[in-house]
Amino acid sequence: MPQLLEINELEKVFAPYRDRLNYYNYWIQPDNDLEKAAAEGEVIPATQLLDPNFLRSLLMEWDRTLGSNNLKVAGALWSKYYCLTAYPLVLGAMSLGGIGLDLTLARTKVVLSREALPKPMDGKGRPVRLIFEDCPAVVYAPRCGDPEVAAHALPVESLAELHQQVGRAFFKEHFGPLFEAFQTTTGVSPRVLWGNLSYGIYLFWEYLCENLGCEVAWHEDAPAFFETLEHAAIAAGPNPLYRPARPRPLEFIERPGPAQIRTSCCLWYKVPGAEKCGPCPLLWPVNRENSRRAVA
Repeated sequence: MPQLLEINELEKVFAPYRDRLNYYNYWIQPDNDLEKAAAEGEVIPATQLLDPNFLRSLLMEWDRTLGSNNLKVAGALWSKYYCLTAYPLVLGAMSLGGIGLDLTLARTKVVLSREALPKPMDGKGRPVRLIFEDCPAVVYAPRCGDPEVAAHALPVESLAELHQQVGRAFFKEHFGPLFEAFQTTTGVSPRVLWGNLSYGIYLFWEYLCENLGCEVAWHEDAPAFFETLEHAAIAAGPNPLYRPARPRPLEFIERPGPAQIRTSCCLWYKVPGAEKCGPCPLLWPVNRENSRRAVA
């Protein structure tokens, strides 16, 4: 029977990369010191976000700084903030250390800011960071360079098993119920919610590959989650993470801009004074024939 993996053990996985993780360091804090967290903000169980009354009140308070006056927009953008606090540690542990954490929503706490800052996204009640409980974990040995960390996890024989573990716990049992609650309470589309998550992960894995030399993140992990039309470990039916980005349409090839375009909009442009982001699909309308040629 595997022991529980102490979350602070994960620092051994990230330590060799700290000087190159850049701003992701802020969210990769593998500790669950509740006293320290309480000094940073209000600590709540992540499952409290499933309460429609609490969630609505939280988003309305946060939106005072954002200024959208639209619960759907507030829900989309707050969830985008939440995603950024969640995936760097969980998916970084998988890509850099071969560790598959069983981090469901029930094993997570959220640190919420007690006050607003001047920036629109930094309102009161924003997610500062997440705290993860010690939990069961699996390890894919070829990726894990620390035997002490590996000793606290159940070995799996294949990369596919590692991906199944992360898919079930982190996507299906963590983000599945969370996004369902956001959709029910705010009316925001699941496509927007999952698109915010998948595009953030896309950029994260791209960063790990290009700046940390972690090629497995881009060539093994990304295809496993992004290139399958259906992925039962993530969700029943179509895979909500499928292809978060697409090549820029050929008719705009001479126009400056990002090479890859998001496949869904995050709704940021609906905030007063905001504009569409560079990779926003609304800036790059798709000609279906050229889009097929670009993908080919």
